[in-house]
Amino acid sequence: MIMICSQCGGKTFHKKGIIDGVQQYKCVSKSKNGMMCGCRKQPIFINEEEESEFNDIVSQNIQLAKSKQKFQDFNRIERKSFREHTRVENAVIEYSKSIREAIKENPINFNWKFPNTGYADGSVGIVHLSDLHFNELVDIIGNKYDFKVASQRLKQFSRKIISAFQNRNIKDVYVIFTGDLLNSDRRVDELLSMSTNRANATFIAVKILSQFIIDIAMHYHVKVLSVTGNESRIREDYTQLDSMATDNFDFMIYEMLKLFLEGGHPRIEFISGNTFEYVLSINGTNILVVHGHRLGKMTHGDLSKAIAKWVKKGIFIHTVMCGHLHETNITDTLLRTGSLVGNNAYADVGLNLHSRASQNYYIIDANGNLDATKVDLQAIGDENDMYTITDDLDAYNAKSVDKLKSSHNVLTIVV
Repeated sequence: MIMICSQCGGKTFHKKGIIDGVQQYKCVSKSKNGMMCGCRKQPIFINEEEESEFNDIVSQNIQLAKSKQKFQDFNRIERKSFREHTRVENAVIEYSKSIREAIKENPINFNWKFPNTGYADGSVGIVHLSDLHFNELVDIIGNKYDFKVASQRLKQFSRKIISAFQNRNIKDVYVIFTGDLLNSDRRVDELLSMSTNRANATFIAVKILSQFIIDIAMHYHVKVLSVTGNESRIREDYTQLDSMATDNFDFMIYEMLKLFLEGGHPRIEFISGNTFEYVLSINGTNILVVHGHRLGKMTHGDLSKAIAKWVKKGIFIHTVMCGHLHETNITDTLLRTGSLVGNNAYADVGLNLHSRASQNYYIIDANGNLDATKVDLQAIGDENDMYTITDDLDAYNAKSVDKLKSSHNVLTIVV
């Protein structure tokens, strides 16, 4: 006969005396982690044939227990993923609703009276806007940035490019966004608490950019193109939840600009395409338009890899247009613009770097020759020369550097 513990299935026992004529036993079998069972219940007495059947039953029970545990784990993970997805979906839907309310309560009306554009010699202008980070707030030595400063710098930019294009008798202009128009909070809790503020920031950004595009359209036929950046992601994973909301604030701003400006206005056209990259061909010059976060450090090798991908598809890329690094760099194969923000606390203190607010414009002549120009926007001349957003800032209680507590990093001593 073989004794088996009814609790752990072990076969090792110590005798513990006789009670009422019955021998008592204690199970001293040990588990895999070295723990002794210690069960004092009467063991099960079976013969060798029954032992084989018992082992089969134990084996089957273990398999059933594992299957049950696996099923429970799957259910737990699935429920957690569902809760996470639902929270993000609710947040983005609330963001979308806030956008709609802002549009409904604050319609944008413009006076569409266009002057004669004059003679064109075949040259085409390109306005490159990238890394505007409209809702970023900067107040450090040498630089301040908020919605008001952004409006002033873009107004200054429009004046400079209109003047430059008039000297070349340009008729057609492309306004190209290469991403990061807003910062975003991608943590779920921050997204839930900030959805209304993000909606307001989006509306003010659209108001500023609408006026900027109209400034250009008063003199030229304008085509608008946009690719999305990495900082404006709503969350890390791609999602498309609502008719107006995708995974990126850049996409939302572009779609709102289309809603406001495109219909019924012959001088403004919006180009739809891939939101991550686009090949723009002007006068025989092929430009790869991207944000830049997938180009590594944008060395010659990094650019060659990006160009080679399109060569395999039968398209030769002459130059790459991007932003992302907040530093202007113009070469034969790279058109990288800086940021409208300029220097910020992270770059100044964390990276010990210095940069200036700037954006680029380009002119491609009829032969495909490309002239590229950086426009320095750091210093603002007339602070009252800006796009109209004052009422919107007050209505939405938008933060500005004027509302920050003043601080001084430089001590001046007068003797």
